[in-house]
Amino acid sequence: MASVLHFLTFASVLLYSLPVQAAKATVIKDFAILDEQGERKPPFAASTVTKWQSGSYPTFCYDTARAQKGNNDPRQNCAINNLEVFNVAYADCADKPWTICRCTDAQLSVDQMVNAFGRVPPGVRSHVVHVFVVDGSRPDGSIGKSGGSNNDRFVIRGPIDDAAFAHESFHSVDKGFSSSSKFTDAYNADTCVPDDYANASPAEDFAQLGVWLDYDTNGIPIANYLNKDTGCMANQLRVVKEYAGGHINLDTSKCFNRRPNDENVSPAASAKVRAANTGSVETDTVENEASEPETLPPVVFDFEDTW
Repeated sequence: MASVLHFLTFASVLLYSLPVQAAKATVIKDFAILDEQGERKPPFAASTVTKWQSGSYPTFCYDTARAQKGNNDPRQNCAINNLEVFNVAYADCADKPWTICRCTDAQLSVDQMVNAFGRVPPGVRSHVVHVFVVDGSRPDGSIGKSGGSNNDRFVIRGPIDDAAFAHESFHSVDKGFSSSSKFTDAYNADTCVPDDYANASPAEDFAQLGVWLDYDTNGIPIANYLNKDTGCMANQLRVVKEYAGGHINLDTSKCFNRRPNDENVSPAASAKVRAANTGSVETDTVENEASEPETLPPVVFDFEDTW
């Protein structure tokens, strides 16, 4: 199967990074306050987690794992021997389990990964096909926190707050709404956006507004712990609620039949087929090809988010 990874041209990357217009005032600097206390977060759905046997991986996870971390970091995102795959059946979507991947050196544990994605309302979560959690280390030894979203699949890097899982999921909910005249008119009628990151682009503004509505609706109302006037972004909140509120509010949010999972890649089986076709019988060669696959260029995601 052809790789599901989508590589953008430089012009496309610039398009996604353009701001809505001149930066607006912000209600808060960032969303850290939303996750500061557990009771502020939306509840997470109970789940049943089943780990796959090693050797087979969704294409998105396999290709992302063997891609470089960055242009200046030749390390792979995850050594194939460290790539774990899980089926996660959430109680609110018990018959529609997700296939989620994790690298064993990731800063987030399996429970943190599963619960953070489980906090995303089922109607929003159902827009996402696969999630892959990896290590956030940089060449200088520091640990970054970031995410990348593309084609209804996203990567989480480093010890990130739970709100990031909702943010990346809302990129899949967007489907062009953030570039519509309805959203643009609402933006232009307001004088502020939620936080600094919302000023990055219409799509990032939409995603942050979605997170705001999620936490405000399903957690403790934000006004209960944040003494800020949010009337300056009332029009944006209104149109996002009209567009996606049914998916956000846990009283109405329901899972649905999402896009199909990727086909699975079995490196060892593929290596054996190639060896047979070329007449090679070297066991070590087959095993090395399966466990140390070719490194791919860094993935360029439609949305690249850093916290």
